[in-house]
Amino acid sequence: MRKIRVSEMLGPIIVNQILVSLDNSTHSVAALGAAVELAQQYRAALKGIFIEDINLLNLAEMPFCQEVGEHTARVREITTDGLSRGIFVQSRSVIRTFRKKTSSIDIKAVFVVLRGNIHRTIEKEGQSSDLIVIGKAGTHPVRGRRLGSTAQALIKNHTKPLLLIEENARLGQPIIVVYHQSPLGTRCLETGRDLVNPGETLVILVCQDDPDTFAEVTANLNQWATSNNSKISIQGYKTETIHRLFSMLNALEKGLLILPHGGNVSELKVIHLFINEVSQPMLLIRNNS
Repeated sequence: MRKIRVSEMLGPIIVNQILVSLDNSTHSVAALGAAVELAQQYRAALKGIFIEDINLLNLAEMPFCQEVGEHTARVREITTDGLSRGIFVQSRSVIRTFRKKTSSIDIKAVFVVLRGNIHRTIEKEGQSSDLIVIGKAGTHPVRGRRLGSTAQALIKNHTKPLLLIEENARLGQPIIVVYHQSPLGTRCLETGRDLVNPGETLVILVCQDDPDTFAEVTANLNQWATSNNSKISIQGYKTETIHRLFSMLNALEKGLLILPHGGNVSELKVIHLFINEVSQPMLLIRNNS
């Protein structure tokens, strides 16, 4: 199979419209902050959505539907009217937060409330956007830091670039690209170059399980950096000790991790380890992005 060189350029992702899906979780607040920051950087329009979960509303119509209070442990009946009022209150709160975040910045920002299946509605709305931003997980008193069901569904099915962010995570520098020698890897590389601040160093993570391949990729990347007048730092990692890398990434105060969401089975396995184990904001890019 012919090897792909970095010089065979694919451009960065183009972002003119950003979609951010919001709820009342702290992860969602982080998603809104990241979406606003990226909208300013790309000079893109921003669309916020709050989705009234049709599955939850249908559940309330079932007989004997009850819930246990998270703090009081009291059992109470769930009614459609009560649930609808609760969802309405949440949507008003989210709208106020969205308007507060976007009112003082020079971007086009709109917000809509929709009803439907949450991840399917996001996928549908995302078709008219260039980038989707969501919180990596919802609130849960027991599970702690885990991928939410919406994030899992979108990771599996997304066709547009997808930004995942956790509560307390901060978007910023350094920009870190997990690089695979492929057209998709080149797109991630170019997107990283597009987002890195002037004078900052683009960090590139390359698997060094095969020393010969690592040497070839390093030479190609240095050639690319020279031709683009870019400052880069190439960091090798080995699959068997990758958790050391995760610990280093999680120690960063802020940043952005760009991941090529494609490749062979072993490459995808490593990418999903990054998704599950790293708390930094991460941008997933697929071949059809």
